[in-house]
Amino acid sequence: MVQSTEVATATVCPFLFRLSYPFGANFGTGVFQVGIVAHEILSEALPGPILDAWGTNPSADDSTVRKIMVEMAGLNEETLTNNIEEMTKRGFVLREHFREEVLDQARGLVQGILDGVISKQTAPHRILTEQTITNLKVHLEGRLDALLEWGGRQYGVLDWKTGNLDPIRSGGYDQWQMISNVLLANYRYHGDEDDFTGLRFAKGIYYQGSHNFRMPPSPMALAKVKQSRSYALNVLSDRSPPAQKPRFCPVCDGCTGPVDDCYFYRYEGKLLREGTLPKPLWNIRRQLMRQAYEVIRERAVTHKDKFAIQKFVDSWGLDEALSELEKAGIIATGYRMGEVSGRRVTLHGAGERRFFRQRAPVRLVGLESGIPLLACVNESASIVETRLGEIEVEFSRKPLTRRAIKELKDLPIVVLPSEINLTRRMLQPLHIFHRMAGDVMIPGGTVLGG
Repeated sequence: MVQSTEVATATVCPFLFRLSYPFGANFGTGVFQVGIVAHEILSEALPGPILDAWGTNPSADDSTVRKIMVEMAGLNEETLTNNIEEMTKRGFVLREHFREEVLDQARGLVQGILDGVISKQTAPHRILTEQTITNLKVHLEGRLDALLEWGGRQYGVLDWKTGNLDPIRSGGYDQWQMISNVLLANYRYHGDEDDFTGLRFAKGIYYQGSHNFRMPPSPMALAKVKQSRSYALNVLSDRSPPAQKPRFCPVCDGCTGPVDDCYFYRYEGKLLREGTLPKPLWNIRRQLMRQAYEVIRERAVTHKDKFAIQKFVDSWGLDEALSELEKAGIIATGYRMGEVSGRRVTLHGAGERRFFRQRAPVRLVGLESGIPLLACVNESASIVETRLGEIEVEFSRKPLTRRAIKELKDLPIVVLPSEINLTRRMLQPLHIFHRMAGDVMIPGGTVLGG
């Protein structure tokens, strides 16, 4: 299974993808706390105060932005307080004007969606945020920032760009990620990733602006994304497809990421092909690569339940598959949202007890008519306790609890087993040791010389 973010990375540059898998190098700007908190605020505000204002046909001016921010004030304060407390406990050092920067970025994003979307579209009937969609037909999964729904299976896709205040540029990572996410949205509404019928728009929202991505994408762009998806799947399947550096890589040529790591692994590969890699480093590389691919194979195991469930659905149909899977004790069906206590929610179902391991991660799926099971509205939680006719679950944060209640309250719920993917965390120590050994054993450094 490959994630839409990973497909975008592989499309930008195959070597950039290989930095993560199998080498385990981290890249990017790191944890951008201001953007993370602003993203969380907008994810909850969009189907709340922003949608409420949208329904009044507001004018696209600063007075509307101020009015929306006033309606968001309580949400902003709660989210900021909770995040500041959590980040402080985890040892993050926040900037002096952190609170003001978050609110300013949230305000800029409200201005961006007001100018780029609200002023140009009628209010949608429903907005889903932070939705995971899994399309096992093509082994693709992604988490979409926002899905906007209108009648007649019309929909729009939004992506918050909170990590960078600059405008979005076409032809880069943002475009490839959006294409991958739209393919998942198409699958949700039509069962076919190549069916763009009903797609109103795909937009990235950044500080005080928006970017409208061309949809459907050009045949060349679509083919490039699918080719990169295939490449990423081959790498994750313990195969070594050839990689070719593009004419321009934003990491190596634009100096926007881990240039040193990329140079190191490319130079090491060059020495390996030439037969001049020092023998001790050759042995270390071989052992580390073996361990890395063992970790990647374990990553595949985290998706085993999804593939098993989809296999049953494809063979027997949804209703019979769910019935048989429940008899086998793999899933639980027929539940509804019940009492809420803080981050915990009690699900009510049939008068039987379903057995799940305590603290086991689960995926709560609200069954929607005409939507593939693993593309239905869903939220992640963990099991607290199972009782006769009840399952008590806990969400990691209060905003997730509120979102789950809002999105799942009127739907029959299926409780699916899930797993936590720790692949990146497990690969990173291997990368650190690999770099330490290489820096000592490779003569003359790791400079490629162009």
